[in-house]
Amino acid sequence: MRRVVVHVERLVLRGNFASSVGHAIGSALEHELARRFAEPGAVANSRVVHIDRLPISVVCLGTAPKSRKIGITIARAISRTFAPGSSEQ
Repeated sequence: MRRVVVHVERLVLRGNFASSVGHAIGSALEHELARRFAEPGAVANSRVVHIDRLPISVVCLGTAPKSRKIGITIARAISRTFAPGSSEQ
């Protein structure tokens, strides 16, 4: 089993977000990344990387999404970057 350590120093959200939802979005992001990276084979072919900045471009959220959905959607976009076969590894 490989160990994965993820540290997000800062999460920048652009759009109409109330500052009070930032912690809820970050918590959902953290939990979803942990769940995704714990899946068998999620990081099997990954190598040690240090990324100063990881732009994930535009994430479509729909109308009035909940903080949890925003965090999960961002985590999915991030985890795709590290998926086996991704050209961005």
